[in-house]
Formats: sequence, C-alpha cells, structure tokens
Amino acid sequence: MKKALFPVCLIGILALWGVFLVRRGERQVRQLKTQYEAEIEKLTAADKRQAEQDLAQHRKDMADNELTSGNRAREAHEQEWTKRSEYDPAFARTTREKTILQISALAKDKSLPAQELLQRVAVLAAPRKSTVEVTSAEDGFRLVVTFDMSVMTSGEEGSRTKHSTIDSLKREVIEIISRVSKDMYDHCGQKGIDSIAAACTHGVRQSQFGITLQGIVTKTIYKCSITGAEAKRVPDWRGVPLHKVEDMLKVEQDEFPNLRIVTTTTQGFGW
Repeated sequence: MKKALFPVCLIGILALWGVFLVRRGERQVRQLKTQYEAEIEKLTAADKRQAEQDLAQHRKDMADNELTSGNRAREAHEQEWTKRSEYDPAFARTTREKTILQISALAKDKSLPAQELLQRVAVLAAPRKSTVEVTSAEDGFRLVVTFDMSVMTSGEEGSRTKHSTIDSLKREVIEIISRVSKDMYDHCGQKGIDSIAAACTHGVRQSQFGITLQGIVTKTIYKCSITGAEAKRVPDWRGVPLHKVEDMLKVEQDEFPNLRIVTTTTQGFGW
C-alpha cells in the first residue's frame, strides 16, 4: 500500500511545483509589465514637456525681430570674423592655424635679430623634418628649405616610388616644391628676402658600371628658387594659384636625367 502511494505523492508534489512556477512566472510578467508601462508613461511625459518647451521657444524666437531679421546672426558673424582676423587662439583648430598663431607671436618679438627671426619662422612653416638654412645674400637673406618627398606625399618611402615614369614623378615633385615655396613666402613674407629655395630629396639606390651598390642614400633630386624681387609681384601669396608659382620657379638643381625607375619586387629608383 505504501509503495502504491509513493508515485501518487510524487506526482502531486510535481504538480504543486509546476503551479508554483506558473504563478511565479505570472507575477514576474505582471511586474515587468507594470515597470514597462511606468517607464513608457515617464518617457511620454518627458517628450510632452520637451515639445511644449520647444514650441514655447519657437514662438519666442518668432517674436524676436532681431533674430528673424538676421541682425543677430550678422552681428555674431562680424564678431567671430573680427576675432579670427586678430588670430584669437580660441579658433585655432588645425595644425596650420596653430602654426600661424606661433608665427604671429614670433613676429611681434622685436628683440630677435632679423636672421634669427626668419630662421624660427621658416622652421615653423617648413614641412616636417626639414632642414632650414638662412644665410646672408646680396639683397637680404637667402632661405633654403630641404625636405624629403615622403613627408609630403604617400608611396615615396625609402627608394620606392608609386610612379611608373620619370615624367610623372617630376610633375609631382614640381607641384610639391611649388606648394612649399608658396607656404614659405606666405609665412615669411618678402621683406628682406633675397630668395627662397626649396630642395626635394628622395632615397635612391646607386649603381656603378651597371652594378647596383648596396644600401639606400638620400639625394637631392630637384631644387628650385624664387627671388625676392619676383615674389614682390605677388600681392597675396596665400591666394596665388600653384600654376603661377610654378611659372616663377628657377631650377637650381635637376637630377632627373640621372634617374631611372627600376621595376623589382618593390619599384624604386636607380641613380
């Protein structure tokens, strides 16, 4: 008799446990539903308040003649433009803008000798890792900026090049030198300048008697200058087109006739 009652009791216990689990699940669902409804009501009330505030602000704006007429916007624009024209540091975002501020601060330092001032300004204005040399010349100072091509463009690291012909490489080098020359005159000005020269270097592999020598050497492949007299004919160096700068370039060194592009696993230069 006792053995017969055991399965019945077990079934009863399992049934009660099942009812408990169902009831607990129902309670949890009710709690979640209540929480969800409360959260929805809270968000709805917040959206309604925001909409009412936006509508009130819109009506206020529409009643403001200074705003709707555009007078306030023009005034704000004029104030911002005045601050930008005075090189307010608050508006300096890019590296170029921050460089302009540093150069402007240097220009106000009357204690610096002219050559040292030009040297410092040129270092700030020149491309990264450049060599800057300022020397005395007949009509003022001669400034020479020597930079590596890889600093100014991609695909020119070491002796490698992205170009397939010497002509296309030369065109890009002339464009880069024009940009550097433009920036140097824009920041350094023309006063007291005899000439500004920009020299572009590149890694090359040298060969002798048809045999390629080991290692890569850095060589100046192109160098151009613009005289101070020529520069004075440009009223605004910041706005001058690059093709006009190219027309003013005087070639001082051209090694392209001595260069050849060698196609290997990594395309590069031969000297």
